[in-house]
Amino acid sequence: AGFGIGGAFLSVYVDPWRDTTLEQSDPGWVGAWWVGFIFCGVICISISILFFMFPEKYANSESIKKERIKVASVQRKKKLNEKDLNIRYQIKDLPKQILELLARLPFVFVTAAFAFQALVISGLVSFVAKYIETQYGLTASVGGLITGAVAIPSAGFGIMLGALIIFFLKPTTKRLAMLFFILSLVASFFTVAFLLRCPTHDIAGVTVSYPNSTLLNDQTLNATCNSHCNCMSTLFEPVCSDGITYFSPCRAGCDKYFFNGDRNDPRFENCTCSSLASAEEGYCDTGCVMLGPFLVVIVFVLVITTTTQIPYVVITLRSVAEEQRTLALGVQSVIYRIAGTVPGPIIFGALFDASCVYWQEECGDRGNCWVYDNEDLSYRLLGFTVGVRILTVLCAFCTWVLFDVTLCKHGRSEHDKENIEMSQNPKSDNPKETYN
Repeated sequence: AGFGIGGAFLSVYVDPWRDTTLEQSDPGWVGAWWVGFIFCGVICISISILFFMFPEKYANSESIKKERIKVASVQRKKKLNEKDLNIRYQIKDLPKQILELLARLPFVFVTAAFAFQALVISGLVSFVAKYIETQYGLTASVGGLITGAVAIPSAGFGIMLGALIIFFLKPTTKRLAMLFFILSLVASFFTVAFLLRCPTHDIAGVTVSYPNSTLLNDQTLNATCNSHCNCMSTLFEPVCSDGITYFSPCRAGCDKYFFNGDRNDPRFENCTCSSLASAEEGYCDTGCVMLGPFLVVIVFVLVITTTTQIPYVVITLRSVAEEQRTLALGVQSVIYRIAGTVPGPIIFGALFDASCVYWQEECGDRGNCWVYDNEDLSYRLLGFTVGVRILTVLCAFCTWVLFDVTLCKHGRSEHDKENIEMSQNPKSDNPKETYN
């Protein structure tokens, strides 16, 4: 829903009260990205008003409160009798507890695997709409709508599938770790999605030379054929003529234009840089049909990756002592955010910037990227994703191999083992026999 609503807002110009001649297909188009924040803020405030409608106290709240105080008092006395248990909950003992967690190799490796996985997924989700827009020549709003239509159902199905696997099959932790490894390995092969790219547009003066001239190392939009136009604007308004895209009608040497029956379909004439002497608005069609296969592969990637979400949490809880589970989830959340979800979009953004071949220049300052090298962009994303996926698979493999060894070494109590296996095999008379 968020992608869909965001895509709808991006179809509106960033300044709705300002008239513009730009179309959504123009590279200079900027959608109303800020409206989504206001829209979500209003919804959150509206929902929060409902909380004020709750009564201060329920009719039987006092009796329930007294009963809970009584139960808590009994439990507190019981805990105080347990050896060294009071020390565990002191702040000064926190570093010791964290070190104990980090000494459990399955916990370390499953956390690392999930952090590496989040590094790729967070960057992909943040920039897949931009990637679709760049590679396949779609508008920002359409790219956002496609991303939402693909990502949300795929992720939801994957998470549900992972939960159903655990609910019906009730696998042991060892087998769950093996499943985590296999799914991570299979997902790695689908990184070939970045090879399903479209060729970079031939743009005169940027990626190819002007007709009857040579493109030097320094890109230049000025040529003999458009010198009479005295082009000053650096606004990217691509037009197509004779299979070559020109930076703007002026850069194509065009000095006349007319509307072909529709004011949204301008045509340009007397284009001295083109052998056809005419041009039409927009990029030249490259005949690329890779969008469909790309989306199919992305669906498989998201389904397989999100299927590991529930198994990952279960493996985490079963790889640490029962009294450390809350701390383990907290430490794990911090690690995968610092090492995964936070740097992921930043790295993807840097990879996009590194693939830019022509930047917008305004008063000597660099602005947006006008033209990307599609081939270079796909190879950069592929290289980064493959590298991170290899680390994910290695960590998942270590989690699978080391689970039993570390469990025995660090002393899970027999009581913990029985509780775990009873939850996995409720019909088993001797749960210890199935712990593997």
